[in-house]
Amino acid sequence: MPDLLFYQNYTPVADISTIAICITYCILLGSTYTIRQQNLLLFKIVNVILMVSATSSILFHVYVERVTEQTRLLVYGLRNAAYITITLVYVIFCIYICNLVDMERKRRIALMIALWGGFALTGMLEILAPVTKWGFYIDSELNIHQNYFLDIFRFTYLYYSIIAMLLLIVYRKKFLRKMYRCLWGVI
Repeated sequence: MPDLLFYQNYTPVADISTIAICITYCILLGSTYTIRQQNLLLFKIVNVILMVSATSSILFHVYVERVTEQTRLLVYGLRNAAYITITLVYVIFCIYICNLVDMERKRRIALMIALWGGFALTGMLEILAPVTKWGFYIDSELNIHQNYFLDIFRFTYLYYSIIAMLLLIVYRKKFLRKMYRCLWGVI
């Protein structure tokens, strides 16, 4: 089998593995859990979102190698789908932590504003990257540019990691030790 070269030395192995694991989780969750809880629903939603993200990532890397004037918007759409859905997973992870600690109403509202406001802002910045030239864009000669210092997703990942860490630090006494370590491992 010949070596396939993708944009930024990408290999689809991790994305394909993610899809396979998510399908396995969906089958197991569908056949074993009958109790409907909000956190279980969040987990199912995250599985679907991760499959969409992984599929978008695979397709993005396939099309970015052969970008044409006709497929430029498709490339942007697939990249945005991959990154925005991953951001959504992080939002849901922070909501999950919030649900575990039974946060008081005022703090919960402030957290939701921070989570969804950050999601809207970073989503818009990702979508507008071709116009602002921040992050990923394709110029008029179909050359691909990636600004690694102004990559919007890096800031997004840092933002949600800080929120999740602050939640774990502030509410650390409300967690069982094993669960606390597991959540830190996920971050």
